[in-house]
Amino acid sequence: MSASEMFWEQFSVGQAWTHHRDEALAQDEIIAFAKQYDPLYMHTDPVQALSSPLGVHCASGVHTFALAQRMLCDALFSVTHVVAGHRIENFIMHRPVKPRDRLSLAAKVMNVSQHARRDDCGWVTLAIAVQVAGTGSVLTYDLTVLIARAK
Repeated sequence: MSASEMFWEQFSVGQAWTHHRDEALAQDEIIAFAKQYDPLYMHTDPVQALSSPLGVHCASGVHTFALAQRMLCDALFSVTHVVAGHRIENFIMHRPVKPRDRLSLAAKVMNVSQHARRDDCGWVTLAIAVQVAGTGSVLTYDLTVLIARAK
């Protein structure tokens, strides 16, 4: 489907998309993001992170979520008429994301419903799972977005 065709009407329960990040997460990338947005030692200092309760140098959950959003855009939202985000629920960080991890995203439509007051858009709820090969999900959440209807 082309970008002009991904409207609310094209979504149905059970549809799924995936995306794989091209490169592994680099230690420098984790540190740079953390220094800017989440400057806790387990994200900014690989040596000191080893003495943290997790015992590993890891990416911020905010960083993992940002990477998930980019993968979701690459997989789906860049070809969808998104009006607005609405709600994130069941946000669970299952395990740390570490340097050299390769992330992938799976998105599955869980619900499609009409907007109660507007006929130009409708709701789509997606179950999102961010995974690292060989270790399973590192982040899961449900995302509800408002999608334009075809005119």
